[in-house]
Amino acid sequence: MSFRCKLGLHDWQDSCRCTKCPQTRAESHDWSADCERCSRCGQTRTGAHDWSADCERCSRCGQTRTGAHAWDRCRCTVCSKTRDTGHQWDGAVCSLCGRNKSAAQLWAEGLAQAGDWQGLADLAGRYTYELSEEDQERQEFARLALLAAGERAVDAVGETLVQRKDLNAWNLAWILLASESRRAVVPLVSRLADLTAYITDVKRVVEFIGTTHAVEAVPGLEALLDHENWSARRTAAHTLGLLGVPASAEALLKAAEKYPSDVCGGLEDANTQFSRSVFASIEDKRKATGPNIEAMSEADMLKVLDRFLSAYLADDLATYRGLELTVRDIGVELDRRGGDAEMRRILEHFSDPSAARHLDRCWNGIGSWLG
Repeated sequence: MSFRCKLGLHDWQDSCRCTKCPQTRAESHDWSADCERCSRCGQTRTGAHDWSADCERCSRCGQTRTGAHAWDRCRCTVCSKTRDTGHQWDGAVCSLCGRNKSAAQLWAEGLAQAGDWQGLADLAGRYTYELSEEDQERQEFARLALLAAGERAVDAVGETLVQRKDLNAWNLAWILLASESRRAVVPLVSRLADLTAYITDVKRVVEFIGTTHAVEAVPGLEALLDHENWSARRTAAHTLGLLGVPASAEALLKAAEKYPSDVCGGLEDANTQFSRSVFASIEDKRKATGPNIEAMSEADMLKVLDRFLSAYLADDLATYRGLELTVRDIGVELDRRGGDAEMRRILEHFSDPSAARHLDRCWNGIGSWLG
């Protein structure tokens, strides 16, 4: 702190913070970016935002929040903002907010009244960037009309999902999920491999199939166990594990001979009594027919690890996925023999940074190893 500051002669320069020391003052705060936090010194306050015009956006600083509206159908009772859902239509006019139905809404309702669910499904499934501004508005009302129709629209949406590979599968999948109809399961399974590109979203499909206990999905899921996409295989095993149909155990055991990592990973995700039982059978068979890791020499371990990493670098997924569990077993055995020090010593044999880093990650969680 400077001598002048010690005397109380701070250099404020029209700010709330002294330019010479950390001292702040109550004057000259900058609340422009956030009414409740000074952008200069970080001081905070409460109750300064103005939400009167819009419950979710401050009219003073532009800060936003979510879930603050108090909706009474289509109108917020606090700020009077309206939304597209919850209208009480009297003909083409909402009796609550006075809004008129748009041309796009009237178009969608016309198709719904005529029972043209296929036409609505076709537009709902299209990629938005391919549509004109007018058709983008129609697409939203087509989706809402299908959702409102419930099971009457499920078959049309399901048929479109199965047959139209040129459409956005997720646009249609969300409508089927929202229907909560068991009739949606088979169409969803038919496109499950395409949907797995969106890992977070596909969990909803898996949970939906599991909670509906739709055994009719089993044949389609068993077929996916041999799909070229590893994520589809793992998702299929996960879903079969949730369904727990005893007859599917044979297909899982057979698929595990070719894709042990994917099938075991999916069964672990399911974590049901059925999936744990099948997983144990796979592990028993794999260890009985595979190499004796505990008796394996260092040279033999290095050969396996070299094959595994070479397959990884060459993008040879079949070899890579087939060796993944064995590589984990080797990591466990190295940990038993000498802990992290032994694992690090083996890792040093691989000079390629990408390969070494990948092996490091594969051993993550073994003992105290943090890959």
